[in-house]
Amino acid sequence: MRLLNRQSEGMRIKDLEPNKPIHGLKLKIIRRYPPKYVTSKFYTGHIAAACGIDDTGIVGVVLWSLDVDTTQSGDLKKYVSGWCRLRSGRLIVSTGRTGRLIKMNAWSP
Repeated sequence: MRLLNRQSEGMRIKDLEPNKPIHGLKLKIIRRYPPKYVTSKFYTGHIAAACGIDDTGIVGVVLWSLDVDTTQSGDLKKYVSGWCRLRSGRLIVSTGRTGRLIKMNAWSP
């Protein structure tokens, strides 16, 4: 039963592992940096860096496309799906190509 309750709560920053998918990670965005326009082989559009926290830690966030415009400092966000990477010794989360990030109105299970 404890495992079931843990899954319903979603992931926390302390649970993140490099090169692993993420599901249900809830964060408060504490800083969103100015967006940049990038052009590469796989993506052309806006990206922005951000920092997110929960009660277990802090993590870097990469915002893509529409998420850049809909994310501000102070927002509560939930990664329905995404990916965790290690860059310069720090954990970074992102939706990647197919993940999904949603805005929450309040912390909820």
